[in-house]
Amino acid sequence: MTTSTSQTSAPKHVALSASKQEKAKVEKARQPEADPFEKSPSEQLCWSERVRSFFNNYPGFSATLTPEAELWSNQELEVYFGSNGDIWPRGKRPPWLKKPSQRASANATSNAEQPKLPPKEKTYPDLKEHFETLGLAETTPHDIIRRHYRRLAFESHPDKHPDDREKATARFQTIAAAFEAISQRLHL
Repeated sequence: MTTSTSQTSAPKHVALSASKQEKAKVEKARQPEADPFEKSPSEQLCWSERVRSFFNNYPGFSATLTPEAELWSNQELEVYFGSNGDIWPRGKRPPWLKKPSQRASANATSNAEQPKLPPKEKTYPDLKEHFETLGLAETTPHDIIRRHYRRLAFESHPDKHPDDREKATARFQTIAAAFEAISQRLHL
């Protein structure tokens, strides 16, 4: 009887292990193979052993390699592969291929279609009354402030108004005081 039990138990054990194996195969098939590195489209081409060794040394290389690379020195290949195709050997970059910095600026210009805001102009709230005295905005450029002051000083000078010297003198002094305060603060 022992022989019959061993015969009957053996098929169960074999059947269990076979079903486990099938389950493992199904699980493996369900899981996509994880490729940690993106392959270079150039890797599939026929390369010499020397260039092929660079593909093996840099498994994460994903840039395109031109056929002229066969003529490059080992140092040039090392630089190109090490930078993942961003740094080309001097004089070897095709004219149709833009540099990474130019690609970034081209992307920036396409994003630059949005209207740019003008730079925020400086204001001087502590000098507001002095700018009002001169009749200028607080954001007026320095050279315009100087020109406007000279014009106002010339127009309101007491010598230009001999009939009302006192009023002209007071006006000239307020303009001069306002300009002095602005010029000291803004280092004109």
